[in-house]
Amino acid sequence: MNVKSIFIQTHGPHQSRAVAGFDSVNSGACSIGIIKGDYRQINALVTEDSTENDLWRVVNLKGKKSGIDAFDSVAVLGAIDDQHAADLAILQFGRMFDACVTDVIETNQFGLKRQLSSKLFNLACSKPIQRWQLEQLQNVITAETPQWDDINLVSHSGDTSKLLLDMQRNDDYSELLSKFDGLPSLLCALGVEEAHYDSIIIDYQHLEQLSAILNRAMDQFSKTGVKVVNVTESKPFKHKKVLQIALTYDFDDGQNFTILFHKPDRLSKNISPADSLVSWKILMNNRDITAAIQPNQGEGISIPVLAGRIMKLINQNSNRFKRLQAKKAEKAKALAKAENRVLEKQNLLSSLKQEIESLQSELDNLATSKTEPAPEVAPEPEPEVAPEPEPEVAPEPEAEVAPVPEAEVAPVPEAEVAPEPEPEVAPEPEPEVAPEPEAEVAPEPEAEVAPEPEAEVAPVPEPEVAPEPAPEVAPEPAPEVVPEPEPEVAPVPEPEVAPEILQNLLVSDASNPLYKSIIEGQVGVSLEVLEQVRDEAEKNLEDPLLVPAVTELLNQIKVKESV
Repeated sequence: MNVKSIFIQTHGPHQSRAVAGFDSVNSGACSIGIIKGDYRQINALVTEDSTENDLWRVVNLKGKKSGIDAFDSVAVLGAIDDQHAADLAILQFGRMFDACVTDVIETNQFGLKRQLSSKLFNLACSKPIQRWQLEQLQNVITAETPQWDDINLVSHSGDTSKLLLDMQRNDDYSELLSKFDGLPSLLCALGVEEAHYDSIIIDYQHLEQLSAILNRAMDQFSKTGVKVVNVTESKPFKHKKVLQIALTYDFDDGQNFTILFHKPDRLSKNISPADSLVSWKILMNNRDITAAIQPNQGEGISIPVLAGRIMKLINQNSNRFKRLQAKKAEKAKALAKAENRVLEKQNLLSSLKQEIESLQSELDNLATSKTEPAPEVAPEPEPEVAPEPEPEVAPEPEAEVAPVPEAEVAPVPEAEVAPEPEPEVAPEPEPEVAPEPEAEVAPEPEAEVAPEPEAEVAPVPEPEVAPEPAPEVAPEPAPEVVPEPEPEVAPVPEPEVAPEILQNLLVSDASNPLYKSIIEGQVGVSLEVLEQVRDEAEKNLEDPLLVPAVTELLNQIKVKESV
């Protein structure tokens, strides 16, 4: 249970609250609230500096209301000392009825909660909380007082499981389930002083016999349960000026119980073999179970009976103890694994940081090296640039110019004139008919010829024929057109081109495709029409190449007719 878990806050720090008879009261640096039990509730306040290790301080106040004595109890958490707790209680609650402090009691949250939930102690709510009540309720073994008849349990319906359940409910710090740390830690916690007597080390026969009797008795009652695996005996020590000896029994499931014996005589300085030892404290793991095992202090109890009572509780607590220890082991293993991973990640992080630093230093060195050797860059481009342009520029124009006109001009007229000149020229007399037979007339004249000649023939005559018409056209058309002049010239000119249409085309647009095709010799016309074309071309002086082209074409046609 958390130390603040019993506190119910009503007003936070630095808030004002209304109080009867006062305009308002500021809470200051404290949280104001209440602590509520089953039969009573009291005012409480918690300072801003409170921690989990602090204990509650109950401040009892006494004052007067309307001439009648009034009492109140205020719980304070986080006070430096009793005086600080009293001042805070007076400031926040006591001055309301002119009260004074009568007592300040320190307690833990368990004892305070039990006191407020006790019907016996809260018959009259106005009475202050008594010191002895809190001291008694801070460490309770069981809610019902255990009663034994020899080895048989009388209380708790005669069932040891109910007794253990009652003990677990009142085990505020889970000491029944925490593993025993050994005698050295126990003696250190008790603040004992060891008494070193050589004679006692020799004469341990009586204590060894007692230990053997307990061991045999526990083995007898644990035939189907846990077994004793080890017995440890301490050296004689002093605790509160009394000589004592401790016996510890370890079981195979990890549990432990310890019996503390003391010599009743406070004045003796040593323990003789004839001295009797009385058990005054019995620990089960880390929990003091003396009140549950040996409720009638001062009365003699036989060793077998004591061993039987202990073994019943040990067997009942075994399964739960092992489960909790297994969970703790898993958590410890997971924690160790997580810590190892953290170390690995930290090592990886440090190595990455070192690598980053080394790379950064290399980058810095490169940056500095680039800025310093400026004269080294100058001589490098001179030998590289000089040889590159000479071999690249010379071969490129020779290889590109020579083969291109030979391969394109020679095969085109042969494939066009021989196979199918007539069926292709007749349906499409427009400028698109001429390029179609040149590219793909032989394999597929109708389907594939149409899209490709537009891209090949159209761009070729414009850049190549315009600058050099005489040398390219003169040598090639004479041998190609001579073998078959009649089928091309005779049928084409009369039906396709009329003089009126040609004149309209020449007058309207000198750049008409039909007009250009007539000039280039792609469409056959009569001499009369060509003469008209030449006359019109002489009038159009904007195109200086038009007149010589028409004149050359006219001469060629005259030569053909004379032949």
